[in-house]
Amino acid sequence: MTAQIPDTLTLDGIEYALAGIDGEQPFDPAEFGLNPVGRCTACYRGYVCGYRLHDGTLRLDRLRLTHQAELPPGVRQPPGPPLNGISPKRPPRGMLDFNCQYEGLNLALPFSGGLLLGRDFVPELYVHMGFHPAWKYREVVELHFVDGVLAQREDRSAAMAQFRATLAPGQRIVPSRDFIASAFSREYKI
Repeated sequence: MTAQIPDTLTLDGIEYALAGIDGEQPFDPAEFGLNPVGRCTACYRGYVCGYRLHDGTLRLDRLRLTHQAELPPGVRQPPGPPLNGISPKRPPRGMLDFNCQYEGLNLALPFSGGLLLGRDFVPELYVHMGFHPAWKYREVVELHFVDGVLAQREDRSAAMAQFRATLAPGQRIVPSRDFIASAFSREYKI
């Protein structure tokens, strides 16, 4: 199992990892004719989103993915379709081998729900599996949206520190079927 590359959200000029989602995913590639395919254990879902807050609204700013169109064998994959008027570029070849990179999308998202954002990861809590939950970050912000508009912002850092304090020094979480399933979900409930 491998730790997953997190989506990010830029808030007040600072980039945070998206550590939790209360509601549906803010962006679903399938709704835009994209078919992401995971080709790397660090990105099983095949895409990584970069969100930002613009004038109080949630926007998809950048997207990297491995798009796979249904083609006959031997036909080279074309780049993905335009998204919000932006055509993808082929990113430089690298470990993840994404074949589409969208920049400057400014795509407004009608997301309703909560997002937990984390910054300043606690290295001692690293587990090489799934997405890291919010309690593994020293700075945690919770944002609530209604139809893509920011409705509430709360600092959850103290609550996460309080949770970390309940862990015994050196306590390790033994992977179980439930732990593995939760590690690949960013769902949380208020």
